[in-house]
Amino acid sequence: MIGKLLEAGASVTAYDPAAMERAKTVLPPSEKLRYAAGIYEAAEGADAVLILTDWKEFTRIDLARLHQAVRFPL
Repeated sequence: MIGKLLEAGASVTAYDPAAMERAKTVLPPSEKLRYAAGIYEAAEGADAVLILTDWKEFTRIDLARLHQAVRFPL
């Protein structure tokens, strides 16, 4: 998904609590791709947030906090 977004011209901030180091070797940080230390940091100023996992950590997201982090919350 990240590769497709980058190909389309998007800027991506990614967060993966289990695979960050592996992801950085496959998709190194760049001008268009950065890695965040947490969920809310990844969402800060974002136009969209994609949650592509069912990991338990992501079921406990504080939606009000996430709402405040994004650029144009809907």
